[in-house]
Amino acid sequence: MEETRIVNNPLPLFSSAPRNRLGALCAAFALACGPASAGPASQPQPKVSFRYEEVLPATAPAPRGLIVHVEIAPGWHINSEAPLDEFLVPTKLEVEAEGLVFGKPVFPAPEKKHSDVMGGDVLLLSGDFDVAVPVSRKPSEGKPPLPTKNGPNPRTRVTLHYQSCNDSMCYPPKSVTAEM
Repeated sequence: MEETRIVNNPLPLFSSAPRNRLGALCAAFALACGPASAGPASQPQPKVSFRYEEVLPATAPAPRGLIVHVEIAPGWHINSEAPLDEFLVPTKLEVEAEGLVFGKPVFPAPEKKHSDVMGGDVLLLSGDFDVAVPVSRKPSEGKPPLPTKNGPNPRTRVTLHYQSCNDSMCYPPKSVTAEM
């Protein structure tokens, strides 16, 4: 499998609870910039890979089709797709392939953890995890075969939008793309 990585940055940094947004934003910039030795080059980047599985009907309890595997470096995490604070950057997954429509990604249950930096609870994803993405044909594409575990499969592009954090700092949001 060939893997391509693309980095984008135009998402906002996080802030604390609405009562102290400016202070938290200043702290976030200070933490993200940090000393020269902890500059952007040292930011951990998740590893993203994917595979097609058996496609189940959209009415199935857990429709699958595309499984995106994400690996987060030890000691680091990313926000869940639905953070508790509206100022945290949610993790998002975009998938594209000719002739296919992808449903809403099904992320694993996040870990709820108290953050002294944020002054409250946060929902995090860490370690290795899979995201299931339902797949169907585009109506205008007729009846081409749906992708399967054993191929042949259409050229597919998966982009994970995330923000890497540890227990004391967060880097600016980025994206990583894998293609096959």
